[in-house]
This record gives sequence, C-alpha cells and structure tokens, in this order.
Amino acid sequence: IVQWIQSGALSDGEAETITPPEDAVETTPDFVVNLPAYSVPGTGLDSYAEIAAESVFEDELWVSGIDWLSDGLLHHASLHVLDIGFWPYDSFVVSDEEPVPHGNAVPLALYVPGNERVQFPDGYALRLPKGGRMMIVAHYAPSDASRPDRVGIGLHFADGFVREFPEQTLVHRALDVDIPPNEPDYAAIGQATADQD
Repeated sequence: IVQWIQSGALSDGEAETITPPEDAVETTPDFVVNLPAYSVPGTGLDSYAEIAAESVFEDELWVSGIDWLSDGLLHHASLHVLDIGFWPYDSFVVSDEEPVPHGNAVPLALYVPGNERVQFPDGYALRLPKGGRMMIVAHYAPSDASRPDRVGIGLHFADGFVREFPEQTLVHRALDVDIPPNEPDYAAIGQATADQD
C-alpha cells in the first residue's frame, strides 16, 4: 500500500483526476508567518512548547482565514497574538510540561488533525494589531526519536468591507472522559453558557 501511495496512488494504470467543486476556497495563503523550528524530543513522552514568531506585525492586518502548516508532527495547538511586542523569554521556543499562554489568553484559532484551515464567515475578519506577535501553544505526541518540526501560520487577507470577527472563543472541556477499550463510537457531550452575546 505504501509503495502504491508513493507512486501516485494509480488506479488501473492511470492517475485519477479529482475536480474540486466550483465553490472551493482557494487555499494558498497571502502570507506565511514561519515560526522557529522545534525539536520534538525522542523521550517517548508527550511534549509541549510555546513557540513565538521572531518578528512582530509592522502594520495592522485584517485576516479572513488562517492555515495551519506543519511537518505533520503537531498533535494539537492554539494560536494567540501577544500584546505589543511582549515575550518574556530569551528564546522564541520554550519547552515546558504544560505551558500557559501569555498576552491574549483567548485562542484565536485551534488546530487538531483535519482542521488545518480556519475560515471566518463571509464579511468578517480577524484584526491583528500593529506590533502584535504570533505565538502558539503546541502539543506533540510521544516520539521515540528526536525530530524537528516547523509550523507556519498562513494568513488570508480580507478583501473589501468587513466587520471585526469577535476575538473571543468559548472553550469548554468535557470532563470525566473515560473511553472504554475498543469503543468505536464514543461521544463526550458538555454544555457551557456564554456570558455575553
């Protein structure tokens, strides 16, 4: 199977042609913020890191979509924009058992496998302030060998008149999750109430 995939996943000797739908969203970002590389430790344990961009935004930006670009090692992550130029560490890559984000503690975008693209509703955009610095809180699954990973944040700039997308995300964690062995369709449901419209 691996050889078949590496050879282009041919079907009956011919490559399959896949036509994207007419309303498919263009996925090429207008600009990519490349974060410093992180070396995933080969300890066989989960690892966490705070990774910040080395530079800040020179101008205010309005973004209608965000792409998560990774070498495939990232398990899940949250994206934040730090207060003007704020970064309390000597290094732009800080590894910790479970770091706590600084600056804007509200995640602007979340990454899990299958959610590589965050698209805001038509007519809305996220404002990124002048002087702001992007950072992620990243979780990497256990690895037996040390491997480098580099995350990029692709930005799709808004076009035309837009309204500001609310910079607040309601995050709710379902507690007491206990998945039985070999359970193919486990569901965890939780509820939370927003404190404002």
